[in-house]
Amino acid sequence: MMKPFISSLIIASLYFTPATIVPLEQLQIAQSQKIEELLQQAQQQIEQGKPLEAIETLQVILTRAKQQQDRYTEAFALVGLGFNYNNLGELEKALAYYNEALPIMQEIGESRGEATTLNNIGGVYNSMGQPLIALQYYSQALPLRREAGDREGEATTLNNMGRVYDNMGKPREALAYFKQSLPIMRETGDLTGEATTLNNIGGVYDSIGQPQIALEYYRQALPLIRQTGNRSVEGTTLNNMGGVYSNIGQPQKALAYYNQALPILRETGDRRGEAATLNNIGEVYTNIGQPQKALEFYSQALPLIRQTGDRRGEAATLNNIGEVYTNIAEFQKALLYYSQAMPIMQETGDRRGEAATLNNLGLVYDSIGQPQKALQYYCQALPIMQETGDLSGEATTLNNIGRVYHSIGQFYKALEYVSQALPLRRETGDRRGEATNLNNIGLVYDQIGQPEKALQYYHQALPLMQETGNRRGEATTLNNIGAVYDNIGQPEKALQYYQQALPIMQETGDRRGEATTLNNMAFIYLKTGQPEKALQYYQQALALSRQIGDNSLEAKALKGLEEINRRTNQP
Repeated sequence: MMKPFISSLIIASLYFTPATIVPLEQLQIAQSQKIEELLQQAQQQIEQGKPLEAIETLQVILTRAKQQQDRYTEAFALVGLGFNYNNLGELEKALAYYNEALPIMQEIGESRGEATTLNNIGGVYNSMGQPLIALQYYSQALPLRREAGDREGEATTLNNMGRVYDNMGKPREALAYFKQSLPIMRETGDLTGEATTLNNIGGVYDSIGQPQIALEYYRQALPLIRQTGNRSVEGTTLNNMGGVYSNIGQPQKALAYYNQALPILRETGDRRGEAATLNNIGEVYTNIGQPQKALEFYSQALPLIRQTGDRRGEAATLNNIGEVYTNIAEFQKALLYYSQAMPIMQETGDRRGEAATLNNLGLVYDSIGQPQKALQYYCQALPIMQETGDLSGEATTLNNIGRVYHSIGQFYKALEYVSQALPLRRETGDRRGEATNLNNIGLVYDQIGQPEKALQYYHQALPLMQETGNRRGEATTLNNIGAVYDNIGQPEKALQYYQQALPIMQETGDRRGEATTLNNMAFIYLKTGQPEKALQYYQQALALSRQIGDNSLEAKALKGLEEINRRTNQP
């Protein structure tokens, strides 16, 4: 029987949720008319998403401010340069400018500017995958903002601290900070900030497998955004709603939201948001087994991201293209794209992205029958996940190490690793991940001849899959339960579970899962003396496995058809 072990490919998809609200604040400065005009020009260039042009203007401002010994304007220009280099993904440069601005802010007693700079330094460290250092800077910014009575700035920093905890896989802490930020946004009448925070809360609930609550928050955000006329954030919210529908196995609904978001983001000139949405559309097509369409959208996203200078987004897209090639078993191409992504992750200091790429390289080597090399990559990824506090990524990697040991028949070692992942999933409130691990533990128990224990874990996984809307996972678990019943001599019960799994596989576009289940059903029909039905299902499995290029499933279908032929041709 074919029983899928649910692996975890870390997809660096660009769910475009604004994290840092109002990161660059206007300082109240007395300037000459010419510098004032240049400052306005720089602000417009920033708002229009033209960071390279803004940098040129800010460099002119900086030179003039230094010549005139205008420390206020100098500090403003340095913060602006840091902000734009951050947007370009040049984090070391951003950090250098912020660190140059900080002592000037302190020297001139500009506490609001100091808090802004500390806040932005925190943002850079968060982007570099150093969340604990990020929190140190945010924790310095927060009391300054409170002392200054800067309620909007306070809400911004609380929101950003929530994002750090979210990235660290600590959703409870993230929600606590977001929910402190939200009433301040409402009190100050900051509708855009309120909508952004609602978006961020929705993102946490989506990540912990509570999609309906996530949608409630996104639905609260949408009318607020429309009220403000902020089309860019409207596009972001529609994009995020599409992400929820993608996660719960409703690809057509996901595409409907993404296709609403895309023209808005194009209309506003938000090239980053446009690229993010193209990436996400590509991911939907990946999930429903249309790899060529996925590649088409990723190939549209990649040059856009390169135009904006977003190195991290470029690496994420290269990762996603690598994932498509992994799925269609073009492993050398997958390695090529992952190998292009890796140096960019390292160059930009994106430790989480680096760990994700190492994880994905491990999956490729596992798929091409090099388990020891796969383990090397996973074992490089694991300490980075632990160092960055990424509990979710750590659980994913432990799960994948378990997958390798399972594939080489070291079932007890597999059990050790997937069992380590389970409490991490529970600690982070990741119900979807918890269901995956329960499924995988069940699979190992089935392999070591403990079917009752296997069923116990599968039956814990199944309601979680259903609760979190993980339709693919639900179908996989139904298939695995069917396989246990077949192995213990209850083929009729096995068939009941396969019959539940098959339409879900078809609905979600999981063609590999569909071919697996068709093979399994054919095997039952053959075993129970129904060769005509077995023939029908093996033929469907064969056609599908050839379409998706899965040689293993094709071989199983051919073997079944040969057995039918042998039996029917017996004298």
